Amino acid sequence: MSYIRTEEWKERQRINATKQWKKLSDVERKEIGKNISEGKGSLSEETKEKIRIARSKQVMNNLGKKNPMWKGDKAGVEAKHLRIRNALPEPECCPDCGKEGPLDLCNVDHQYNAEKISDWMYKCRRCHMIFDNRI
Repeated sequence: MSYIRTEEWKERQRINATKQWKKLSDVERKEIGKNISEGKGSLSEETKEKIRIARSKQVMNNLGKKNPMWKGDKAGVEAKHLRIRNALPEPECCPDCGKEGPLDLCNVDHQYNAEKISDWMYKCRRCHMIFDNRI
């Protein structure tokens, strides 16, 4: 059962924290209180490192097609551009005119298939507009 952060949710969190606190021995409670009063977290560096490793594995296991929210070709144009920007490094200048500065991501065949990186290239805004027959 999932809860939105309502008063009911807050009360359940408070009750759970109280139950956990009651399970601790007096020595553990004193140690936690001491750490909090000294500004230390209650987790050791070793534990923090284990948490960092576990979280990075979770992130790596949810990238791309493994992510349950993956839409594939049904994704919007902006999402496809973002995928390609992450996969295709941006050159320093436009390959057509050599202009340096911000470059647009241009789809060569106008099919917007984010799986085919070879169908994408960077161009300056002017060259991109000319390529798309907009000017």
